[in-house]
Amino acid sequence: MNTELLKNIYKAIDWATLYELMPEVKRDDVDLLFKELNAPAGEKTVKTNMAGDGKASHSAPETAVLYCDGASSGNPGPSGIGIVIENTSGSELAAWGEHIGKSTNNAAEYTALIRGLEKALEMGVKKVEVRTDSQLMERQLVGIYRVKSASLKPLFEKAASLLRDFENWAVNHIDREYNKKADKLASGYAKKN
Repeated sequence: MNTELLKNIYKAIDWATLYELMPEVKRDDVDLLFKELNAPAGEKTVKTNMAGDGKASHSAPETAVLYCDGASSGNPGPSGIGIVIENTSGSELAAWGEHIGKSTNNAAEYTALIRGLEKALEMGVKKVEVRTDSQLMERQLVGIYRVKSASLKPLFEKAASLLRDFENWAVNHIDREYNKKADKLASGYAKKN
């Protein structure tokens, strides 16, 4: 089995499209499929025994999904962030919003990502899939776009540094309708002065 090929196929998965085509699919199922494909002949892979709340019974989940959003009233203007962290079964592990003062929308997006990544690392998450409705941020982080804005560069560098602290990571652009909770939190805190 070509392990390198499997790793690259896994990294290239467009999760938003997969979830649109097959809403019943869970990230754990895909992970299990790839583990089985990569397992030596005759070896079986079994799912981890999970507690009723979706958390591993002995520690934080190894893999988490991070939804993040930033909002600005005025761009720049009063800004807020919203973050939701779930396990791969969709159970919420953490969710919060913050007012971050005056900012641009793009800076708020990066601030939300940074705070979410910091929390995921604090929780002991080793693999993270970021889902964002900011196509600009997603394309900058995966290397499709360069970061031209001098004010965004430090935020980009901080986010990229945090992503490197995970064993595995992915950043995927999703439609706003799939990011409703983080969006609502960010928008609500953008209006608070």
